[in-house]
Amino acid sequence: MSRKKDLEKMASLVGNSAAHAALYPDDTARREIAVYYDDAYEIASSRTWNRQEIEYFRAKARGRAEREIEKRGFDRVKFIEKADAYIENFIQENM
Repeated sequence: MSRKKDLEKMASLVGNSAAHAALYPDDTARREIAVYYDDAYEIASSRTWNRQEIEYFRAKARGRAEREIEKRGFDRVKFIEKADAYIENFIQENM
């Protein structure tokens, strides 16, 4: 897969899991969150990412998290900070 496709796939996985982690911190969604995180980790660990790619990933993941939060009827402003922290943690640990 191309680097851009890898970034988009990772962003989708991490953005989705970030939204779930922000919205359902003590729920059974933990299993789904872990699966998405592990899938994204596999992609992230297969390459070395430059600053521009990390910024692209960050923007895409945040956009996915925002859409997931709003789709579920929650206030984006209230939960996006938690989702952003999750995304930043993924970047620091894996990219």
